[in-house]
Amino acid sequence: MIAAQPLPNEYIKGHLGRLRVINGFESSEQLVRQLSEQHRRDCKGEKSTPTHKLIAAMLKTEPEHYLRQHSLLPFT
Repeated sequence: MIAAQPLPNEYIKGHLGRLRVINGFESSEQLVRQLSEQHRRDCKGEKSTPTHKLIAAMLKTEPEHYLRQHSLLPFT
């Protein structure tokens, strides 16, 4: 899978859409399902993982950093 870095100030939903197109998925749900399956294999069966953590794992970055840079959630 091609792991394109997010653009500066690109929100998670936009990044997910770009990853979907780059990797040839028809829907974002298909991409998230594929990332979930890969994450479960890598993490020995972890059941449910939020999308931002799946993308961060693919990019090999900290989920908190990815969330802070690419969402509107308030952080102090």
